[in-house]
Amino acid sequence: MFKSNSIQIMKYFLSVIFLGLLFLNDSEAQKLNEYTAANKITYMIGDTLTLGVGSSCDGFFTSINSSIGTTLLMNIAVEQDYDPRLPSGFEGSMVQILKIRKQDNKILFTFSTEDLGNFVVDIEAAIKTCEVAYCQTEGFLTQQQFEKLVLLYHACSSGTITSNKFDELRFEMINGVP
Repeated sequence: MFKSNSIQIMKYFLSVIFLGLLFLNDSEAQKLNEYTAANKITYMIGDTLTLGVGSSCDGFFTSINSSIGTTLLMNIAVEQDYDPRLPSGFEGSMVQILKIRKQDNKILFTFSTEDLGNFVVDIEAAIKTCEVAYCQTEGFLTQQQFEKLVLLYHACSSGTITSNKFDELRFEMINGVP
């Protein structure tokens, strides 16, 4: 009986610690209802955000990470070879903004995916790398630009071009360098 009671107490204690760690960093953030980003759009909770193309050679999004990445549990996840980045396959997806907050001088939007859970977007970094579709001074990426970014990602992931060449071509295309 004592052993069973001790196990229940230990499980309760670990659950409380786990939940505390999970939400610790969220309490340090300043919650916002809206934010006007560098692309001149004012985003509000409930708005739709259209994703662009991942900026990493493997197609993953470097500015969009699993919400676990904003907690103290990230160190444990990394040790287990967990990649917190949003994987390829979400290009052009429309997601709903669930939270907007300012944390460590970054503006973070939270959205949810059906299969992978919540993700957090560093919106200014995502605009600079076109990981959100509305990243150009004229507005959205054109269909042609979007398709070129996808082709660049495929060329890099297949080894046709190097990671450095991928970064160079991507930068030139996003910034309009001829």
